[in-house]
Amino acid sequence: RRNAALASAVLVAALPLQAVWIGDFLFNLIGIASPRTAWMFVGGTSMLVAVWTSLALHALLIPVSAYQTWKLGFSRASWRWLAAGFVFIYATTYLFTDPVANQNCAFAPCGTTLVESGGANIAYMLTAPLKTALLLAVSFGVLCTLQFLWRRTRLAILPS
Repeated sequence: RRNAALASAVLVAALPLQAVWIGDFLFNLIGIASPRTAWMFVGGTSMLVAVWTSLALHALLIPVSAYQTWKLGFSRASWRWLAAGFVFIYATTYLFTDPVANQNCAFAPCGTTLVESGGANIAYMLTAPLKTALLLAVSFGVLCTLQFLWRRTRLAILPS
């Protein structure tokens, strides 16, 4: 069941976060400026490998984790993996990345740099993890509800 918890945690995090990234990428790909992935379309052909590798990784995460969760079952214990991953990502982003690069949109809103936003935005740095945690909590709640409804519906249609 530990693998089910890990697969469920990846799905809970991937659905809202990666779907936004993929949508943003596709908007930029068709010429509609969108801030989260705009940097990928500035470098010309030298960025081509990085762009398509990144797209493949982001785009594959949702179907692979959905398949794993479907095969292994959704685990409500996945919140532990979510919490650990959440703390790890924000801690490593704050400790080891250049604030000017604004990786994971942790230092300023996506699509802006610290120069554009006027320097380190402490209020944003404190609220960004909270907004992400709320988004993950909502995603977790939705998947728990879907699991409950699936079990209830499946049991209702099984012959006695």
